[in-house]
Amino acid sequence: DEKHSHCRTDKVYLPTIVCGRVIWHLGYAEEASAAAFTASYGAFQRAASQQEPLYWVKGVLIDGFDSTSKSMRTLFPGARLGNCLRHALTKLPGKLTAIASPVRQALRTQFHTLLYRARQRKGLRVFALGQRLRHFADHVAATAGVANGARVRRWFQDKKAGWYAVLADPQMPVTSMLLDQAHNAIDRKLFVMK
Repeated sequence: DEKHSHCRTDKVYLPTIVCGRVIWHLGYAEEASAAAFTASYGAFQRAASQQEPLYWVKGVLIDGFDSTSKSMRTLFPGARLGNCLRHALTKLPGKLTAIASPVRQALRTQFHTLLYRARQRKGLRVFALGQRLRHFADHVAATAGVANGARVRRWFQDKKAGWYAVLADPQMPVTSMLLDQAHNAIDRKLFVMK
């Protein structure tokens, strides 16, 4: 993940790698480009390889930020790249425009139920998710308008491979909320230090 923060008046980014509750890498970048994140995450990759030459990343959970996604694909080409399901829930309302708030909230709740049920299935999780995403996009089009349905359908097309990766591997975490909490704590400390 990456945290957007401020260092004096400049906007900066803190690329971070965690495993469980351990922060393995906390970097610093002045821009949110894939090249800057690749350089920061590359420092972690080099240090890990020096400690354990056979070190290999099997899977990475990200929040869907394009620069992070591109840098992970560059550094760890064979790794399974999953998208955080919790971030998906927070992004959905932004895809729905010009509709009443109760309708937006109801659709978010239905999307939460869809993801929860897909996680609970023991077999054919990926197939079930794909089918449910298509039905949900149709439901959004009927409920919130064709434009919203088309926007949600395009978003699903962009993100579903990452959701499939999360559901296909039981060892892959489904959310990066602990990292978000750690980033918020770091941000509060930086604010106090200012």
